[in-house]
Amino acid sequence: MAESTPIQCPSTLDIAAVADFHRQLCEAFDAGTALELHAAELERIDTAGLQLLAACCLDAVSRNIPVQWAETSGALHEAAARLALADVLQLPEPPNS
Repeated sequence: MAESTPIQCPSTLDIAAVADFHRQLCEAFDAGTALELHAAELERIDTAGLQLLAACCLDAVSRNIPVQWAETSGALHEAAARLALADVLQLPEPPNS
C-alpha cells in the first residue's frame, strides 16, 4: 500500500481557520504522498472552507496525488451538497446513508 499523509480537519473550518489549514495542506503536498483526510469531527464549514478543500482536491488531481477521505461528517456532506461540490471533493457516500 502506498504511503499517505494523514490530515486532521479542524472541528470548524471557516474563514478564520483556512489560513492555518492551508499551511497544513501545503506541508502535506510537499510530502508528495497520498492525502488521507479525516473529517469526522468537522462540525461547521463555511464557503471559504469548502473552497479550500475543493482547491486542494483539484490541485491533487493535477499533481497526480490521490486524495482519500478516511472519515467524513454529516456537516461536510450537507455543506458540499448545498454547493454541488461533493464530486469535486471526491466524497464517499455520506455516513449513515
